[in-house]
Amino acid sequence: MKRIRMLSVTALCMFLLIAFMPAMTVSGATIQLPREIHVYVGSSQPLQLSGTSKTPKWSSSNKNVATVTSGGTVAGVGAGTAKIRARLGSKTYTCKVYVKDFVKYTVSVNKGNSYATAPGNVTTSFTSGQNADLALSSFGINKAKSATTYNHPNGIVTNGSKFVVCDSWNNRVLIYNSLPTSKSASPSVVLGQTSFTSSKAGYSLSQMNWPVGAAMTKDKLFIADTHNNRILVWNSIPTSSGTPADYSITMYGNGSQDYIEWPWAIWTNGEKLVVTNTRSGQLLIWNTLPTGSDSKADIVIKTGGTPRTIVSNGTYLLVGDHNMDPEGTGCRVWTSFPTSSNDTQDFKCAIDGDQPGGCIVGKKLVLLNSGRMYIYNSLPKSASALRKPNLTVGNGMSNDFKDKYYYFATGDYNQCLYANGRLYASLYNSNKIIAFKGLPKKKTSQPAFALSGTTTNNTLLSNGLIMNPNVATDGKSLAAVSEFDWTLSIWNKIPNSSAVKADVVYKMDSLMTPNDVVVYKQKLIVATDHSLMIWNKIPTKGQKWNTLVSGKIGSVVMSGISSISMDAKHFYISDKKKNNVYIYNSIPGKTTKPAAIISGISGKLTSDGDTLTVARTGLDGGLCKQVLIYDISDLTNITKQTVDGYTINGNFINFNDATDCVLADDGRLMISDANNHYVLIWNSISDAVNKEEVASYLGHGSDYYDSTQIPGGNTFKTDVIEIAGAGSLCMPTFLAYDGNYLWVGEFKFSSRLMRFSGK
Repeated sequence: MKRIRMLSVTALCMFLLIAFMPAMTVSGATIQLPREIHVYVGSSQPLQLSGTSKTPKWSSSNKNVATVTSGGTVAGVGAGTAKIRARLGSKTYTCKVYVKDFVKYTVSVNKGNSYATAPGNVTTSFTSGQNADLALSSFGINKAKSATTYNHPNGIVTNGSKFVVCDSWNNRVLIYNSLPTSKSASPSVVLGQTSFTSSKAGYSLSQMNWPVGAAMTKDKLFIADTHNNRILVWNSIPTSSGTPADYSITMYGNGSQDYIEWPWAIWTNGEKLVVTNTRSGQLLIWNTLPTGSDSKADIVIKTGGTPRTIVSNGTYLLVGDHNMDPEGTGCRVWTSFPTSSNDTQDFKCAIDGDQPGGCIVGKKLVLLNSGRMYIYNSLPKSASALRKPNLTVGNGMSNDFKDKYYYFATGDYNQCLYANGRLYASLYNSNKIIAFKGLPKKKTSQPAFALSGTTTNNTLLSNGLIMNPNVATDGKSLAAVSEFDWTLSIWNKIPNSSAVKADVVYKMDSLMTPNDVVVYKQKLIVATDHSLMIWNKIPTKGQKWNTLVSGKIGSVVMSGISSISMDAKHFYISDKKKNNVYIYNSIPGKTTKPAAIISGISGKLTSDGDTLTVARTGLDGGLCKQVLIYDISDLTNITKQTVDGYTINGNFINFNDATDCVLADDGRLMISDANNHYVLIWNSISDAVNKEEVASYLGHGSDYYDSTQIPGGNTFKTDVIEIAGAGSLCMPTFLAYDGNYLWVGEFKFSSRLMRFSGK
């Protein structure tokens, strides 16, 4: 799921009042500079000395308030006023800059919230592979809420009568007996589960594990069962819930490596079948529909990247790609359908940094991309044509659904379809499917109705589902921030059951995106890129923070705060842009200077007063391959050790993204390895440094399912992650431990907040 910034800083964060200085005319040109501008701390605004092609020399009268680059870009540092000067020869032009703290947010208080409080006093010992006790930011372990409430819908498809939805995080496929015509439509059949309230993943032919794509003919149904690495096939459209597939396709060729790995989109016109084999970077094409589990693809095109979406009419073919090289996200286009494995795309195109997906309606192309819908009156035959839609619906710049422009909160699929005079679009990141009456005709067009919510809400948030919950606790209260949702969620007590919604939720704005959170002795501190919001006690009723420290802290201008930590001795800030860790003797204020600086390092921080761990970022494409452990008992003589992996059953495994740590009071060290889907636990730091066997681990790792057990499976263990299980973890990224309960926040493809108790 790709993170989309919905508002540019300029559009969101500032207004510009221009009253030009008395003009000076030089050789017929009027040289002038705005008399004043207003910016917010953490935002920037370019200034231009108009009427000349010469470059002035820029300066600021107060760098504690505002700075200016050699190119004239003004950045707000701290609240106050400053003068920005542009000197050109003997003449100086001045612009007054007013800088304010940006404090836009809303608060929701769940006044009727009632839940049991966790008793604590549990054993501190964890057992390898043990189950979690409960899951927040979910409908419960292995549970769905209802037939009509989704959990991240992806692929949608129709054969003209039935309507099918891949409800990915509920591990199910929903079948509507007719095309939905109103918000009250309800599915009649669920596949992958035996009831509408279950979400258990599995790999039998009657189960699924994160189904993403769907395709169908009048009689057949094909499902891309993504985390099971297979295509499920029903030879007739099921009419009863829980109906098993007739067979699965796991191999596409005769070679030992020719297996389907992370199939994403799937498309058919009743004659051909096309699948994006995402993890292998391939496009698989069957010229005729497969008839059995051993059906081999006729065409295998090695696209590279991670191909995801498919848009086609049987002649024209567009494939969205999440990682095109070197363009990044975008799409590949074949203006005529490929006929051999050597047929590479006719052109590639990156559009607004996202991978598009959509449908073809007659001669028109409809694409969803970066929060917008693009409509083309004809199928684009070049990258330049693809960049020039005839109509853009929405502006991709709002996520509160109150703007006159609709925001299409899609994700990594971006699919829509047109049937019976309606355009349906699957909005993964707002947890619903919307429907327009006909094709939109103007930029401000709004959908007629929505399934699994209203057209104007995000049912992830309203159902208490938090994307990427970054968790903190002091054993009395629990908090989680989301840099994706821009939210701070607070439980006033420690919940003792699953699916409990937060008591208080703060919804921030993009300039105040919360990156990290600390709860320490009932103090709450939230970090944004450039500020600290400090509550002296847990805001149980949604109170505003007591102190806001933004921009400059002491002599340091903060602009990339990625993590914070606090203990009885110190407060710590990691700034990824400066690539430094700053250590303070107390929660810093505007004038507080750091007691020590660790240079050349940034990452997720954990501390206990004598030891500081940094899950280091910036290596190997941003993935953390090592954890640095600093002895900070003497700030004048800081030393470090390194942990770069772990030993399980005698086998040493390198980290594949070590994202967070816990330093327990009894000396244990815990580290989350997100991309290997483990939380590792050692009895001591020295055990971890010396690559000793872990004392225990949580999660099943990346090859928990042996695909030889999957019907029709190949002989390899492949990356198959059980999304909804009690003992499984999917990209465990954030950790918090209070001596009783270990909280684990998952990331991206599952965002549960799991609680583990000692056994």
